[in-house]
Amino acid sequence: MNFSFFLLLFIIAIALFLAFFILLRKASIARTWFATVIVSVSFWSFTNAMCFIATDIKSGIFWSQLSYISALLIAFSFFYFSLNFPENITSKVKRNPYLDYTLISLFLFTSVIIVFPGITVKTVLLDPWKIINGVGLYFFAAYFFFLMSWSLYNLGKKYFISEGNERMQLKYLFLGCFFSIAFGATFNLILPLLGNYDFVWFGPPSTILMIGFVSYSILRHRLMDITVATGKVVTYLLTFLTIGFFGYAVSVLSSTFNISQSYQVISSAVLAGILFKPLFVAYENFSSR
Repeated sequence: MNFSFFLLLFIIAIALFLAFFILLRKASIARTWFATVIVSVSFWSFTNAMCFIATDIKSGIFWSQLSYISALLIAFSFFYFSLNFPENITSKVKRNPYLDYTLISLFLFTSVIIVFPGITVKTVLLDPWKIINGVGLYFFAAYFFFLMSWSLYNLGKKYFISEGNERMQLKYLFLGCFFSIAFGATFNLILPLLGNYDFVWFGPPSTILMIGFVSYSILRHRLMDITVATGKVVTYLLTFLTIGFFGYAVSVLSSTFNISQSYQVISSAVLAGILFKPLFVAYENFSSR
């Protein structure tokens, strides 16, 4: 089993911890939806990882379908987060009463298209990994890009009518989500639509950008009212996340040059030992400013 698979699981664990950490704070609709986004992103990363270790076509198709479903969940939950954050601005915005029914109906319709045999996933090739898609992929892509674009528009619009600390929260949240969406969609949707699956391994780690920007906003701007008193927890999270990112990069590059997994493990362990202390001190100093 590829060493990068385990590093990806490590990054997923950190993302789930962040979701749990956010949910521990005072309950709110925005926090719940954002934690749902992170859980959905983690599930999407996990299904992608399982695709790459699939040993037969049946399991490959199964994990591919789950991967598309989890991507729908990301778009759906991110859209509702964008409607509900920040809450004092959201309370002033009128909602269309038919919006929920329409989006849920489209979500269920697209999910059926994904799981129905042969419509979205016809079959898979195991080595090298590739999904042979049907016309259902275009329905999925349209729904995904529509909701993601609308979500970013919502956050961007609120940025321009917000002020002070709230505006800074929206700025870093928007940047983190934008870059994660841009990289993830490029590597795992746009390029595969063009028949190129060579870079799909880079999609799931792109979620590090979102987690990093969110953590930064928690430390500096008290995102979703998470207080500075919890800064040490986020400092550890950022430290482990950065180490996981570099370890993953080392693993992917090593695999590209056919370096054995034993050397990948050793080099990643040495890198973690070297980086942990200076990274932790740097993030701790940063959070205490």
